[in-house]
Amino acid sequence: MFFMQRILRIILALITPLASKAQSPDLSGRWTGLLQQDHKVWSFVVSMELTQQNAVLSGTIKSLAPDGSYSLIRIEGSINGDSVNFRDAGIVDENISTGMQRLCIKNYHGSLKAEGNKITITGSWENNGTRSYANGMYYETNFVCFPGIFNLEKTTADIPPPVSANKESNVQSDVFLDRKIEIQKHLDVFSDSLNLVFYDNGIVDDDTISVFLNKIPVISKQRLTVNPLSVTVKLKPGTDNEIIMFAENMGTIPPNTALLVFSDSGQRYELTIDSDTGKSGTIILRRKKL
Repeated sequence: MFFMQRILRIILALITPLASKAQSPDLSGRWTGLLQQDHKVWSFVVSMELTQQNAVLSGTIKSLAPDGSYSLIRIEGSINGDSVNFRDAGIVDENISTGMQRLCIKNYHGSLKAEGNKITITGSWENNGTRSYANGMYYETNFVCFPGIFNLEKTTADIPPPVSANKESNVQSDVFLDRKIEIQKHLDVFSDSLNLVFYDNGIVDDDTISVFLNKIPVISKQRLTVNPLSVTVKLKPGTDNEIIMFAENMGTIPPNTALLVFSDSGQRYELTIDSDTGKSGTIILRRKKL
């Protein structure tokens, strides 16, 4: 009898961790939270888009500072029970590394906790050795990065589909009749075509947009995330070209706000566009000759 009880205890000990792994929640989806660094009194607002395949994690993480500077970084990692580890795997976009300022290349170590329909990951991060990034280049030495902590959460409840702010929900020219076209920036550019890249400006909150070039749709009902939403447009010479952002919904944090990034003749531009049910934020680009 004693021998059988011992065998049973051994079998249960082997089965329990496997059952725990099987019950781990799927981490795929949108996460939001805060990232802190030891010597700073403020925090980065963090948005993360994550995909999980078995125990392997991949995605992007966007960190937004109070002054509006940000980084968008590709991440890779893994989950083992309630232990979650990931690392910065590649810089997608950023405007933090100006002058002598560099980006830390980070390793994250967190613990997973699920309560009801909310999942959290809390833990710490540190620099990957002395690795850093600035002005389009990676540096391997001569850099000290203070460590810090982070917390992220997501809800597993189904998110309702975006509700169009326009009754007919059709991307067509007459959608402009009900809203004011508000010019929020006027720029001279020199390129005959531009690659326009849109991100959610801050916390990802289900903002959905359509974009028009001179009232012709170029993006139709796309959700803004930390991943780039891009389109290449051809500009008319010698005249004003309207880039109009139409809010298909207000997300959960009105108004509908996007960060527009593009480069023209070596100059990088980062513009914020706000739209709501009363107005469509508009950028005017006038094409000039070099």
